Amino acid sequence: MSTTTRRVVVAGGRATRRRRAPEKETRAAARHRARAALSDPPGEETTTTTTAASSSSSSSSSSPPAAPSFNGAANGAEAHSQTLPPLTPSSHQNRFDLTVVGCGPAGLAAADRASALGLRVALIDPSPLSRWRNNYGVWVDEFEDLGLADCFNVVWPKASVIIDGPSDATRPEGIPLARPYAQVNRVALKDKLLDRCIKQGVVFGVAACAGVDHEGSDRGSVVTLDASGCGDDAPADQPIEVHSKLVLDATGHARRLVEFEREFNPGYQVAFGIMCETEEPHGFPLDTMLFMDWRDSHLDDTHRAMNDEHPTFLYAMPFSETQIFFEETSLVERPGLEFDDLKVKLRQRLEKLGVRVKRVDEEEYCLIPMGSVLPTLPQRTLGIGGTAGMVHPSTGFMVSKTLLSVRSLVDTLSKELKDAEKAGVEANVDDVARSVWGSVWPEDELRMRTFMCFGMETLMELDIKGTRQFFETFFKMEQDIWGGFLSWRIQPLGLVKLGAVLFAKFSNYMRFNFVWSALPFMASFLKSFATADNAFDSNKWGGLALKRTKPGAETVPGQGPIPRPDAGSSTAGRDGNPAAAPITSSSLDFESLVGGDVNTPRVASSLRPDREWIEFQQRKAFADQARSYLHWSPYDRVGVVNADP
Repeated sequence: MSTTTRRVVVAGGRATRRRRAPEKETRAAARHRARAALSDPPGEETTTTTTAASSSSSSSSSSPPAAPSFNGAANGAEAHSQTLPPLTPSSHQNRFDLTVVGCGPAGLAAADRASALGLRVALIDPSPLSRWRNNYGVWVDEFEDLGLADCFNVVWPKASVIIDGPSDATRPEGIPLARPYAQVNRVALKDKLLDRCIKQGVVFGVAACAGVDHEGSDRGSVVTLDASGCGDDAPADQPIEVHSKLVLDATGHARRLVEFEREFNPGYQVAFGIMCETEEPHGFPLDTMLFMDWRDSHLDDTHRAMNDEHPTFLYAMPFSETQIFFEETSLVERPGLEFDDLKVKLRQRLEKLGVRVKRVDEEEYCLIPMGSVLPTLPQRTLGIGGTAGMVHPSTGFMVSKTLLSVRSLVDTLSKELKDAEKAGVEANVDDVARSVWGSVWPEDELRMRTFMCFGMETLMELDIKGTRQFFETFFKMEQDIWGGFLSWRIQPLGLVKLGAVLFAKFSNYMRFNFVWSALPFMASFLKSFATADNAFDSNKWGGLALKRTKPGAETVPGQGPIPRPDAGSSTAGRDGNPAAAPITSSSLDFESLVGGDVNTPRVASSLRPDREWIEFQQRKAFADQARSYLHWSPYDRVGVVNADP
């Protein structure tokens, strides 16, 4: 078996192939380079690279889609080739209407819509033509509603969820989900948005954003650029300041510009996946995307005990009879599970399924911050995507929600600015920002997000039995209920109906466990849901719960929530955020793992200089929580399980 490529993943989504930094490059320099390239890595459920796009009409066909073979070039390994209009000088008298920071899907879609409405737009990104790191998997109807049905690679006519049963070579149908699912052709999507932006007059600054200074309410804002890490890509005469009426932060989970009133205390979705070729047909139906498989009879005693308290599931996308994407996923935990643990569990799962991996084409590391507080509402800096809290707190989905929110954000901005222009007055940008934030997070949306955060905290309290019963009940409800919840399309009354139906259909065991798990957060939830505020508290009993400690427990570096981005220029504001840099590997090598015995000591990864940083990212813990993780030491042992009672 051979590994042809490795992938690097930015928190909040999966990434594409990336060359490893030269060995002489220092760890700090590598981090700086990675951060400088960060744009907007959404946390959507995603897939891996495949072949040419399928027609959207295949979503409505009852026959299986043509089985595509895996081709790493399908989504494009090269940078995009458009000639971008360069950033032009600006001043207080000659301002842009909007400066967008970040050229991910959120930022580029916002620039596209704003320029289409006649606004003067500048887009800032250190590498605006680079290929997006993230692959995206979406429900077909969501992208069709956005007018993006021509940006699919592969469409699966249906999906399924497997709750329990033996983890052997049998392939139970599970709970059928009659809702088509698709892999997005990210190259086609970015090309489409870039081409429209260029045609509509958007100019591009090749630089990182060093900061923003908000002046008076009638003077707008000034964005300071730093092109020092962009080399020859940045024009020598490029301005170092951009004057504009409003600034939009689309930098994803890096959260570079928006302000937060409280520390960001998310749960983490963690996943390890492989795009692989199998020696023999894998047996998964080609017309079905496996959304969740919660079986765990394949695990050894140690990992099954861990799975009882910290359950994981399999997510699989078949591309041909021998080409398939497998991903072992922890839905949400605080702190997130370890990648090495997920690798071992995936290896044991495939072995029990009788799947023999011939070749690993891509590896995928995913870390998605979920839930926690929204930015300060309102504020002068506008936000979209991960930086504005648009990750679904219960699922990790985001890209469709973000692209939909772009419409309301930009439409409100355009109306406010044009109304002021018609009245012959300067727009009061404080008032404009207040209106825009109100359109992005109206009261019903705030209530919906509070409900989802409450659901996330409750799910983290459930064991494997409770988790299975929850999802069995959830996916057996009407599609308009579970589908609306997954797609942010369910209104407050619908949320009440969802909760009532779930509780009515739960078994007595599940009712007791669900109420017991929800009680610590109930008071904060009811208050926030009723008042539609941004104050849901993820601490049990509002932070009054006694903290559990274990005598002699080791101190975990970086323990605590992610610091606010405006906490200062110290390293805590950057290194304290595990979403600020890519994750390139973990200590266990999966190639060796599926070809040998996990208990055989092996040499540490060749990326060992980043070992401490990777461990820091993966082992964020909080003082009131027991930790359970697979600890890897490349020096003297393998697979030592530390589980705090």
